Amino acid sequence: MRTNSFDTKKLYTYLFIGLVAFLATRILTREVKRHSFAFFGMHHGYIVGVKNPNALAIYDTRYSLIKKYPLPFSPHSSIQNPNNVDEVLAIPELGQVAALINLVSDKITKIQLSDQSLFSGHGIFIPNQDEFALTVINKNNKPGELQFFNKEGTLIKTQSTFGNIPHMLEVDLHNSNFAIVANAGEKGSLVWINIADGKVIQRKNTEIKSAALKHFIQTKDDKILAYGLDDESALLYRYDLRKNTFENISKLWNAKFHGEILNLYMDEEFERFWATIPKSGNVLVLNPLSLNVEKSFERDTPTLILPLKNSEHLFITTDKKDKRRFFSRSKTSELKIESKDLLLDNLGPHISPFKIN
Repeated sequence: MRTNSFDTKKLYTYLFIGLVAFLATRILTREVKRHSFAFFGMHHGYIVGVKNPNALAIYDTRYSLIKKYPLPFSPHSSIQNPNNVDEVLAIPELGQVAALINLVSDKITKIQLSDQSLFSGHGIFIPNQDEFALTVINKNNKPGELQFFNKEGTLIKTQSTFGNIPHMLEVDLHNSNFAIVANAGEKGSLVWINIADGKVIQRKNTEIKSAALKHFIQTKDDKILAYGLDDESALLYRYDLRKNTFENISKLWNAKFHGEILNLYMDEEFERFWATIPKSGNVLVLNPLSLNVEKSFERDTPTLILPLKNSEHLFITTDKKDKRRFFSRSKTSELKIESKDLLLDNLGPHISPFKIN
């Protein structure tokens, strides 16, 4: 009986050890697969569309290429799913096909529109749900739409953006039940929409007939900076949530800049805003409080504004091959630096942060 009891205990011990080893192997294998595309431990970086050939690219924090996903279009913007970091949405501007990419399985799910609609470049993942919404333009001049899809690419519902030519879309940082959309048509507007029922929560219009607000950023001090162009000139509005004021900042500038503000970068460390205006070739440095133009640089078609990790330098891309510009964030001055390591040509207009849990 003692021998049998001892053997039974040994058997249970071996079975327990075997089960633990099996589970550990499964978990380790899954994690290695999850992070294999990251080249062993890249936990932060950037995602951006690429042209010629069209793809979605993942870069590390030093802008070394990690992986590319070939696509039938060049993404205007791309976003990572905050609910599931293994998923990235790539969105075209004025195209009928978007893509949901699974970074673990490499599966690419096509999101297809009808013949009468075009994607307008931006979207959001719905908080705590397996859905996402994209801005959509109607070819027949009807008001713009938010179209909601599930992860299989099936259209779930459609909501109005209450304005023409919707473009940028974000979840409200103060209330995740609301989405904020920038409508570039009809004098330009920011509209807050209840994600659940599609009702308008509030609306801010520019009251400028030719205004086109296309993009915006939400700041930590309860302001929204909306930007685009007005009759071919750079346009910048500031909405102060605390004061409930919506003011045209660019009309106070001492100079006009020809073309749309494409990107606005908030440098919290050195307390400055940087803006690019590709058409006029201007890089602007804005005062963090007044938003007045402190400095302006004229360069070849500046587009993306990229911070460099552990550096006080900014890197600004252009549409000209091999024309890259470096700036000092602390001195707000251009640097005479050339780097053959940063081979960032043919990038799309917008870049987004990327991370792995």
